[in-house]
Amino acid sequence: MGTKQPYSSVASPKKLLVDEEVLRRGLTVRFPPKAVIFAQGDPADKIFYLRSGMIKLYFMSREGYEKTVLYSEEGNFFGDAGMLRGKPYGITAVTVTGCEVVVFTVGQFLTLFKENTEFAEACLYSLAEKLWATGRQVNNLAFETGYGKVVSALAYVARHSGVPGGQEPGEVRVEVTQQELAEMAGVSRVTVSATLKDLQKSNIISTSRNAILVQNLELLRL
Repeated sequence: MGTKQPYSSVASPKKLLVDEEVLRRGLTVRFPPKAVIFAQGDPADKIFYLRSGMIKLYFMSREGYEKTVLYSEEGNFFGDAGMLRGKPYGITAVTVTGCEVVVFTVGQFLTLFKENTEFAEACLYSLAEKLWATGRQVNNLAFETGYGKVVSALAYVARHSGVPGGQEPGEVRVEVTQQELAEMAGVSRVTVSATLKDLQKSNIISTSRNAILVQNLELLRL
């Protein structure tokens, strides 16, 4: 059932965290959920380090359609592609949860990259993680079924932003809408609805308004 591969995301227990002393050289900013950190087309004059929380990076087409590129968690840099290319940001970054972000100017970032080996290693590791995540997304879009994409997206959200819920040990409550799952998985809401109904029939999840109770997270990975 579902897929063994997680939805495209930047999250790893092996991530290299930046030293707190180094982070103090940037500007720490706190954002509430659903806040835009930068928008597609804005001047790329800063690079960001996600100290805590989760963000979503998405692309908006000329027709107004939104396409999620990936989700990123604490310990990763973002906004670096536009800055390094000397062009405007090509995507929008919005918070999924409350976030604490450290903001570096281009000059600060380049100086730290040259002078601090651990900082440079963390940047490169973050970049490698994003490349891997993007590759996984391409693979999912190209080869995974609609059912598998939804299951993979739900499993990712449950593991990384779910909270304990329900009456049984191990149950996870996920506050996510069908539209958000559809955007994550790159499928229609009809496909999401059908997949969730199938998971309900299998007693893997139960649903309520804007929330899903995952009763057995391990089965989403089978």
